[in-house]
Amino acid sequence: MKKIELGITSFVELTNDSKTYEERIHDALEEIKLADELGLDFFGVGEHHRKDYAVSSPITVLAAAATITKNIKLGSAVVVLSSEDPVSLIEQYRTLDIISKGRAELMVGRGSFLESFPLFGYDLEDYNELFEEKFALLNILNNQNNVTWEGKHTQSLQNVTLYPQTQKPITISVGVGGTRNSIVRAAKYGVPLVLAIIGGNPLYFKSFVELYKRLYVEYGHDPKNMHITANFHGFVSDNQKELDMFRDENIKQMNQIGRERGWLPYTTKTYEQAISMEGPLIVGSSEEVATKLNYLIKELDLDRVLLQMTVGTLPLNVTLNSIKRFAKEVRPLINEKK
Repeated sequence: MKKIELGITSFVELTNDSKTYEERIHDALEEIKLADELGLDFFGVGEHHRKDYAVSSPITVLAAAATITKNIKLGSAVVVLSSEDPVSLIEQYRTLDIISKGRAELMVGRGSFLESFPLFGYDLEDYNELFEEKFALLNILNNQNNVTWEGKHTQSLQNVTLYPQTQKPITISVGVGGTRNSIVRAAKYGVPLVLAIIGGNPLYFKSFVELYKRLYVEYGHDPKNMHITANFHGFVSDNQKELDMFRDENIKQMNQIGRERGWLPYTTKTYEQAISMEGPLIVGSSEEVATKLNYLIKELDLDRVLLQMTVGTLPLNVTLNSIKRFAKEVRPLINEKK
């Protein structure tokens, strides 16, 4: 039997005027500290460069969190690798690994928000090539010393070793939204898969899980090292006022993003469908959340489940209460994996 890991992710949302950037970032540190104290397994912080998200540098927040926590794994969720420098990332996350005494993880993605590309001088026309090349280099740098590399979209390297050195490679995972090429890439490199499930029926991802599991073995990797995570928007409470608050902020933020991307309006009816057993939202009492998670863990063969509780900005005490329930009440109800 294997314990299912439970964790939290946050984009450190700032979707209303109730908080300053300073207050919201310090709130996030309080959330991470509590998650650690309550024995949750992972806390991930996302990267954005826009008004409604407070964190543009996850590594900075994670380094601060490493000094006030003891056991929880700390990682990005995600870093937009296509507009980053793989050399710098490995150096940064090795440093985080040292500060945290071996708790650093690096979750990378292609980027569903694209503001970092022009900000750092990258062409969206190179979207796919940038990620493919940088991901290849990232993995080589993480696992080898004395690297020689001929780059097209990256710098070329001649017999390079990065510092500081750590006792083991950084755990690098790939966050995917459900495209086949992303699944194949994760299996090819033998890295953990992180499914971002924020729309539609989660069982839609079952075929991608099966593809990943099959290709992981075909590419010659040991199935014992296979690791599958799913990240959901979620909230735990039996207080109707808190549940309504989450609903309203969730709808507001999803519509904000939807207007930018041309989605259909996200309504109360949409939300009600999303919190059903066929929907992607994990919301409700501890028992309701545990029931839905156990179902999805079994169907998707998950090793780790992450909840993003602050889809819109919530009062700190409301978020902390949800984290407490997730750790104290939901965790004991989660079935172990056979």
